[in-house]
Amino acid sequence: MEYSVLGHCWVAPKGEPMAGSSWSKIKPQTFRSNEAEKIMSEYPGAEILFEPPLIEAEMRRPDLGLAPDSDFPLSDETSMNQNVLNLISHMTSLHRALELLERRHRAAPFDFVILSRFDAVVLKFPDINLLDHSKLYLSRDHDRFPDFIVAGPIEKVLALDGLKLLYERGATSDLLIAENLKGKSFFKSFNPSDIRHVAAISRPLRDGGVFASIVKLIARTIYVSLMSKFSKFLR
Repeated sequence: MEYSVLGHCWVAPKGEPMAGSSWSKIKPQTFRSNEAEKIMSEYPGAEILFEPPLIEAEMRRPDLGLAPDSDFPLSDETSMNQNVLNLISHMTSLHRALELLERRHRAAPFDFVILSRFDAVVLKFPDINLLDHSKLYLSRDHDRFPDFIVAGPIEKVLALDGLKLLYERGATSDLLIAENLKGKSFFKSFNPSDIRHVAAISRPLRDGGVFASIVKLIARTIYVSLMSKFSKFLR
């Protein structure tokens, strides 16, 4: 099986802090060394576009009619501003990665695409040869539109690019959540019947740092394993 690794990553100079969302429990982190070199050492031969992080002056803010007293969580002006800027950065990075994917696909078509975040740890994923390559696969992390890792045909993965949707007339505050934005973008072109859920176990490295994230991931792995055995016993 042949495969290619493509991606996009914001990389700040050494010592520059990384901004997080207002709801994140992670302490502020700084870039300690040449992160691009470290990433490429993990993915030799990959085609990854590295760029300096967007700054607020470069971002076009969506007009969602939000006010500091809206129902959006942590909707004070400072928190909302921080969350909106992080969302734009997130979706812009996804947009550029998908542009790269589309260009490469025109030169050498892909049969199947797996899209993952850099901070996602995946302990379990099904054999892609056994999957229906006409469907988009999501993990069962929650009941919304899990975006830690997704897989499917290129046209369905490209449909997750919701950046333009943020700036459409009539966009609402629910789109300030990346999962909702990707889901709404997908359903503009496809239907719920185009989605399948798999028992992939994945988690982002956040909420208390790397150690706490790994502990939570292991706990979830044990929980899923026990529930799987218990469900078989009930049959």
